[in-house]
Amino acid sequence: MATRVRRASPSDAAGIGRVHADSWRVTYAGLLSPRFLAGLDQELLAARWHRRLRAGGEEQVLVADVRGEVGGFSLSRPCVEEADLVGFAGEILMLYVHPAAQRRRLGRALFERARADLAALRLFWLVVWVVEANHAARAFYRRLGLRPDGARRADVLGGESVAVVRYAGPLNPLIDYPALLRRPARSDGG
Repeated sequence: MATRVRRASPSDAAGIGRVHADSWRVTYAGLLSPRFLAGLDQELLAARWHRRLRAGGEEQVLVADVRGEVGGFSLSRPCVEEADLVGFAGEILMLYVHPAAQRRRLGRALFERARADLAALRLFWLVVWVVEANHAARAFYRRLGLRPDGARRADVLGGESVAVVRYAGPLNPLIDYPALLRRPARSDGG
């Protein structure tokens, strides 16, 4: 499968809207109101994405382009909402792959590109908020090296309060602890 991850343009809005609606219906089935999920409007979402992509700013929207079609997308930016993370951390706010394109490493490719782009901004930490009951997403982020850091909050999705947990990991660590642990001990005591 010919896939490449690239920056999204306004012409990708319809594909992002499709992935957004279809992936939410599958991902949040049983977690959010069936009525809310059934009412997700791809055209309305596409119009919102089109405006967002035209506006630009610090947000970065990436798409996994599969033979000219949007197979998945991510939205990332430097942290702006949590005062203790501003200037220090980047955040992946959304990462979704169309249900028909899952298990093809698109999510991993989007994550790795978003992580690399945030690291290039000289940020030190990466955070992702995940719906607590979304066990598949939690396992996905664990496989990619992120761990829950103890932060929790409630978000409103589809008019319902939903528990979310924060996963985090290094982007540009100040100290490379794994490398320090791999170094052989010095025999001169120092």
